[in-house]
Amino acid sequence: MSFNKFALFAASVAAVLASATAPAFAQQYRAKVTLPFETRWGGAVLPAGDYVISTEAAVPVPSIHVRGEGVNVTVLSGSVGYTEAGEEGGRLEIAEVNGAHVVTKLHSGLAGKEFTFMIPKDLKTQGYGVAALQKASIPAASGR
Repeated sequence: MSFNKFALFAASVAAVLASATAPAFAQQYRAKVTLPFETRWGGAVLPAGDYVISTEAAVPVPSIHVRGEGVNVTVLSGSVGYTEAGEEGGRLEIAEVNGAHVVTKLHSGLAGKEFTFMIPKDLKTQGYGVAALQKASIPAASGR
C-alpha cells in the first residue's frame, strides 16, 4: 500500500512541475518588422519590405518563422540567450558583411529571449574573410 501512495505522490509532483514550466517553455513571440534593404537571414534572402516574424511554441530546435514580401521561410537559430522580459519591443541586429546585410541577432523583448544567427558560409568564403563594416538595429513591433 505504501508503494501506491508513493507512486501517486510522485505522479502528482510531476504533474505540478510540468504545469509550472510549460507556460515559460511554450511562450511564443510574434512581431512586425520593416527591412529597409535586402537582407540575408540564414539561407534566406529577404527583399526590402514588411515582415511578420514569430517563434514556434514548444519545438525542440529554436527557429524563427518569417513571412512577407512573397517569402515564407523558417530560419534556424544558433544559441538562444535569456534576458529579463521587458516592456520594450524587440529588435533585429543587422551587420553589413562583405557588402551584404545579414541578421545576426533577434532580441525578442517581451519574450525575454535573444536569438543568435550565423553568417552564411558563402559570405565567409569569398576570400575576404568576415568584415562587419556597419551594424544597424531595426525595431520589431510586438504583436499577437
